[in-house]
Amino acid sequence: MQPPRPFGEASVEGLPSSWGLERRDGRLSMDGHDLTALASAHGTPLHVVSANALRARCAELSAAFGGFPRAVRIRFSYKTNPVPGVLRVIHSTGLGAEVVDGHELWLAERLGVAGADVVFNGPFKPDDELRAAVTEQVKEILWSVFDWESARVTFQAGPSRSEEAIRLDIPTPQAILDGVKQMKDPKRCVGRLGPSWSVFEKGSETPERLELSLSPAERLFLGRVDGTRSLRDLVGQGPGDVALNARILYAFWVLKLILRRELTSGIRKLQWRTGSGSSPASGSGS
Repeated sequence: MQPPRPFGEASVEGLPSSWGLERRDGRLSMDGHDLTALASAHGTPLHVVSANALRARCAELSAAFGGFPRAVRIRFSYKTNPVPGVLRVIHSTGLGAEVVDGHELWLAERLGVAGADVVFNGPFKPDDELRAAVTEQVKEILWSVFDWESARVTFQAGPSRSEEAIRLDIPTPQAILDGVKQMKDPKRCVGRLGPSWSVFEKGSETPERLELSLSPAERLFLGRVDGTRSLRDLVGQGPGDVALNARILYAFWVLKLILRRELTSGIRKLQWRTGSGSSPASGSGS
């Protein structure tokens, strides 16, 4: 038996370096961040997580199954650490989510985890949570349709089939908006909206009439469509990047929230004289 370590003597495992920490001028730092300064700014106790260490550990875990004969899909338990910032880093490495209640299921959805990458676990589930979980799975199937060129879908009842019919209410306008936002190729949307100089104006429908739920940023984006801004202008003024904004505009157009204004006037003949004094043939411009 090893003799007891004298009081105050640290093991190698307990050294700051074993935790990815460094000493700089007598202060601890992590990934270049001064922990004393962080504690002063945010108060204590303070839980600081290294995103670099998280990514490295997740990569090690995934690599451990590299030689397994079948595909392995890893899910991280939200009960272990439900902090959204930590979960975003973990999901960015390809790990899915293991959730046990409606709140964790909602959080996985908010973080953008695909339904196929979520395991809804636990021994007891209220009807409303089960309905929410099934609805999310159905939405995933529905949204995937927006990326199909053509397909045929067949459903087959499994061994646990129930004769009880369960109705899931997924409003069509909402499904269109959410589905279009999931499309992988935004060029398909832009091509149907017209050339970059196309101008859009308010359409015949409203979100209220369609019972469409828009985020505050999406509602503000819809308000910018006023008959004066071009497609090129609008895709740079939405709630996301250009690709997401193009998808949202396309959904607005499909739902008749906006209309493309046809510019049929203002075209006139122009003539100009070059520096050599010759006059080119007449052309058209606007």
